[in-house]
Amino acid sequence: MILDLLYIEQRLGCWAGPLDYGVTSGPMLYPFCHRRIFELMLGLPADYRRQMRMARDLIAHEWPELLAFPFNWPIGVRKYWHFVKRRVQSIGKKLTRLVARGR
Repeated sequence: MILDLLYIEQRLGCWAGPLDYGVTSGPMLYPFCHRRIFELMLGLPADYRRQMRMARDLIAHEWPELLAFPFNWPIGVRKYWHFVKRRVQSIGKKLTRLVARGR
């Protein structure tokens, strides 16, 4: 639960919070910034949340054709940097496991 709250604060709060301080031409609506919505999302099974499947499942339910387009994934040069970073992390984890078994 603590990690979930940290995620909400650090990853979601950074984009939702500053919007209130900008100049707007009319009223703003934040449909997902409500306590009940967060209670429901935090009530989902831990594996489901860990895999971050909610966005994909919502899109599949409401407009499945949109799943043909990538989202929440780096593009351009960042795409390659992300790939290299994940590959290095994966190799590091495998090496750690091998060293741990050798002891």
